[in-house]
Order: sequence, then structure tokens, then C-alpha cells
Amino acid sequence: MSAAPSASIVAVDVSNPKKAREITAWSSALGPVHALQISDDGNRGYFMVAGMNSGSGDNNGLMIVDTSQIQQRKPHPTIRVISHLFWHDAGEAQIGRVVRIHGHPYVITTDEFGAETTAQQSCAKGQPPYGFVHIIDIGDERHPRLVNTIRLQVNDPANCATVLSEQNAAFSLMYSAHYCTADDPHNTTAIACAWLSSGVRVFDVRDPRHPREIAYYYPPARLDANSIRGGAPYYDLLIGTRTKDATSTQIRWAVDPKTGERELWFISSENGFQVLKLTNGVYPFTTANRTVAPTTATGRTVAGSGAALARTGGNLRAAEAGLAAMVLALLIGAALPRGARRS
Repeated sequence: MSAAPSASIVAVDVSNPKKAREITAWSSALGPVHALQISDDGNRGYFMVAGMNSGSGDNNGLMIVDTSQIQQRKPHPTIRVISHLFWHDAGEAQIGRVVRIHGHPYVITTDEFGAETTAQQSCAKGQPPYGFVHIIDIGDERHPRLVNTIRLQVNDPANCATVLSEQNAAFSLMYSAHYCTADDPHNTTAIACAWLSSGVRVFDVRDPRHPREIAYYYPPARLDANSIRGGAPYYDLLIGTRTKDATSTQIRWAVDPKTGERELWFISSENGFQVLKLTNGVYPFTTANRTVAPTTATGRTVAGSGAALARTGGNLRAAEAGLAAMVLALLIGAALPRGARRS
């Protein structure tokens, strides 16, 4: 991928890493591609078209394309658009993860922005101020359809008065969802999402029409001398004065080799590399923890409280671990009034 005015998609043959070569370059007529995933067989691409002002009509969402000519190394290959599904309640669509739930294919994706570039613009139009999760049924690749969204309280326009009192940056990244990762992409039961200033959020998606939050974790703020808070005016300028930590990297589902317990590995802006385990028996799923999530009248899932996640691993700063490049954003928001829940 590359930025405009260059072609946004460049396919490179790396079968011989010492002699990598460009196969083709392609630009989308539907809008800039922000992220992509290629199918296991290499014949399909799931490209995310990013519109910064989708609430005002910019294309934003999923584009399914045929990449078979590239996979087959045909001469002068091209990419063919099969279908697309756009939405206008959030913008800057991030990578769409292809998963299978009970054998059926879905794309689970997030948006970095609310409906407009700034939270203020979105709230003025009665639209969501921050990005959230979209779950898309791709069983019929020619007609993908949205089956549900996952939103937190900060994504609800009804709470604009509260969230705007905290918004102190130019863009609406602060409380947006960034990445979601499946526990098993071929047999998905849960996803873990890096929800920026709302921390790590884990959802049961066995019923994609009624996903429910089962766990959450907020990395603690660091105000000590070793904090990087004082040395990043660039992020303060773009994303706001940071008063707590934020989670922006992709989350890896791992296994403790000693106990066999599932773990979540991730990096947060202030606390670096961390390892979490789920508590209170919320995962893996058993017959004892099967419940149905409450939904609103519109069918959108209302995230519940969830069980707290226990941090069991080290607290290693990203720079010290040689992982500074993986910290994709440093996003922090001010605290809600006492007694209100950060969600």
C-alpha cells in the first residue's frame, strides 16, 4: 500500500526475497484503500476504503476484490472489484479481519474516526463521534451485508455532551476502536479489540447478531519520570493532551505454555508490552457462560460491563523492547466525572 497520488495498492512477488519484484500497481476508483487482507488462497482481497467524512458522503467501508490474476502470476494482471458495502456512521475504515463463525464467513472491521473528521462535527449532526466495530456477512460475496455493530457508550451521540468536554485534539481518534483480533479466525468465538483510550475490550461473537462484551482492561496512566508523556508533543497536538494510557496495537491471542491458559499480548502507549489473562471463567466458553446480549430497539449491541482482565506479564516500555515502531498511536483522554463509567 502507498499514499496518493501513487497507486494505492502495489503487489510484490517475494518468492525470491533477494530479488523482490513489482507485479502490478492498482488504484481504487471508489476511494483510498486504508488497509487490506488477502484470503488464504490468494484469490480474494478484502480492502477497506477510508472516508474521513463518511457522514457527509465519503465512501467508507468494505470492498471485495478478485486478486486471482495476481495469484496466478498472469501477464499484466489487474484487480477486479466484485462488490462493496459502505456506511456513513463512522469513517477511516481499518483492516477487515476475515473470520468464520460456525463455519460461516464474516468480516469484522473497525473505524478510526466517527462519522466526521472531528468529534465536534459528528455531534453537531447527531452522529457517532468515534469509530466502532462493524460485523459484515460475506457468505454471498456479491452482496455483503451488515449484520450488527458493536458500540460503547462513548460512541453514542446521546453522550456527546460528556465526551466533547474531554475532547482536546483535532481528530476523532480518541475513543475509537482501532483493531480487533479473533481468538481463532477459522473457528471464531471471541474477538479482542484495541479501543484506544477505552483500553482492551473482549467480546463474545458466537452469535454475530448479538455480540456481547465479556471483559475489559484499562492500562494504568503513568505519571512517573520514566513516562514518555513529556516527550511527545506531536501526539499531544494531533490527538490531545494525554492524561491516561491507550491501546492502539493489534492484540495477539497466545497460550501460556505452562498452564494452557489463553493470553492477550499487546502494547499500550505508556506501558509498553503487556500480557493479560481473562478472569472469572468468562473464557473459554462453556455451557455455564452462555448468555444472550441485550440489544437496543435498532438491534445494535449495547456493550456490558464485562469481567476485568488480569495483567500477568511484564511491564516493558516499547522503546526498551525494541518495539517502538509497533506503537501506532498515542491516544489519551481526560477522565469522566466521578461515578461515570469510561466505556
